[in-house]
Amino acid sequence: MKKRFNCQWSRAIVFSFTVALASAFFPSSSALAAQTFNVKTYGATGDGTTDDTSALKAALAAANASPGSTLFFPAGDYLYSSNLTADGISVVGQRATLSSTGSGVSLELTGNNVALQDMAFAIKGFGVGFAVHVHNASRFIVVNNTFNSPFLASIKISKSSNGEVRSNTSNGSSAAIAVDGSSQISIKNNNATADGGNSKFLRLDESNNTAIESNRANGVGICVEELDSTTTSCTDNVFSNYQTGYLGKNGKSLALTRNQFAAASTASAGVFLDGEENANVSNNSMQGAINAIKAEKSTGLSIKRNTIKDTGTAISAEEGSDLTVTENQISQCQNGAISGTYTKGTETISTNKIRDCGLSSSGTQAVIYVFSPVASSIPITGNSYAGNAANLQYFIRCRQTEPPAKVFGNITNTELPNLIGP
Repeated sequence: MKKRFNCQWSRAIVFSFTVALASAFFPSSSALAAQTFNVKTYGATGDGTTDDTSALKAALAAANASPGSTLFFPAGDYLYSSNLTADGISVVGQRATLSSTGSGVSLELTGNNVALQDMAFAIKGFGVGFAVHVHNASRFIVVNNTFNSPFLASIKISKSSNGEVRSNTSNGSSAAIAVDGSSQISIKNNNATADGGNSKFLRLDESNNTAIESNRANGVGICVEELDSTTTSCTDNVFSNYQTGYLGKNGKSLALTRNQFAAASTASAGVFLDGEENANVSNNSMQGAINAIKAEKSTGLSIKRNTIKDTGTAISAEEGSDLTVTENQISQCQNGAISGTYTKGTETISTNKIRDCGLSSSGTQAVIYVFSPVASSIPITGNSYAGNAANLQYFIRCRQTEPPAKVFGNITNTELPNLIGP
């Protein structure tokens, strides 16, 4: 019995040694994935004066050959003069800066499960372009990076899917983030500042299922420019000192909710929608701009429960169809509060609470103005107005008779009359 036990014990020892030896010479895939490649091991100096392009490309080649590995940048300023490509790996820095010295060069992220974290990007010389270009990538993440130079775009994303852009800071780029032809992208907790003009926080083009959440943009020309995109949600963002807060053109299924818009009175619009389908603008806080919300040729538009103050005209809609404006709180308008013209289908304006319109001496005609001769139904009900009356002629001026106009249950503490009909 004892001899049998010893034999089994010996075989166990031999088996364990064999496994250990095999592991030493043939690492598992998880062990390979855990490899970290230090750029300095490949000759990068990070001294801010030496062109490290060759060394960085050598380090990237080694890391790219081991999918899931990490390319590590220790503290330093690494100059590069031609494109660098990270394919299916993580690029991580520690107080490290990548400075481009060539025109149009960038760090390119591609492949599956590619990541960029804790890096800074700058331009040295006359080069312009994208700091980071994510293309043909899936399940990617770009997090906690800083961009301090006037790039064409700090982060450019094209033909990619299932990605996250989070907690990045961009100062002075023409666009902090540009997304083109991509899907399932989350843009969250980013910060951007610029000097107005044509600059943007986000440019979204021909993309779908994009979530824009809890970002901050200050001083840019356009905070969000959304073009030909589908199923976009923009929630809990803070936009200030812009020319246009949200510009949407020819998109479908937009949810614009719980955002804070604050602009100077000379800004063109807080929200400007042109040709949008099925847009929901609700529960936003809006201040300033010539138009807080302006819509043209948009269908299925719902504007609900927004708080709007200190603006020119609070809500203006033209040449759309099936417009709903309900439960908004509006105050301090230089002109009228709500204007709806040439709407088709149903134009509903109800239960809005309005104070102090017509503050300009230019002779605003009405608090609520409607001229939609081809609308099938125009219910204007349950609205209230209090405050300034000196520069106003009417509380409600609807140039359609009943039907289709249905005007009842509206109240005002002024002596402003309603005028219904031609």
